[in-house]
Amino acid sequence: ANGLTGDDLLYLYVYEMEYLWQIIEPTPNGTMTSIIDLTGLNLSIITKRELMNVVQKFCSTMDAHFPQRSHKTLLINSPKWFGAIYKLISPLLRESTKQKISILTKGESQDEALKSLLSQCPIDANEKLEDVPPAQMEQDLRDFVVA
Repeated sequence: ANGLTGDDLLYLYVYEMEYLWQIIEPTPNGTMTSIIDLTGLNLSIITKRELMNVVQKFCSTMDAHFPQRSHKTLLINSPKWFGAIYKLISPLLRESTKQKISILTKGESQDEALKSLLSQCPIDANEKLEDVPPAQMEQDLRDFVVA
């Protein structure tokens, strides 16, 4: 992954979260919904100790430092076996955090959950979203980092 370590990715994510909550949405009651696409995830993750350590560290860091900022997290395109992995990780999470996580597999239930969520977004549902240029907030973050 371009020479990045798991810790590098975790630090990047924490940096982005701090930017989000300090610059973009500094109000104490701001929340976000995350959609994490698990397409391509395979069972070999279990044999990769470093990757499992990064996932555990990521979960515990987010739970410890940003627990009230999560409105909802959808893990989409989840493989059927992912629930077993989640059971290993979930003891690291607060009960309130666990209640905000939905693990979805391809199918009607996932489609309905995404349609419901997207109906709350300010975009036209019929708009084709390919090759979308960076959003203004993304460009602002890039400018902030380089400054």
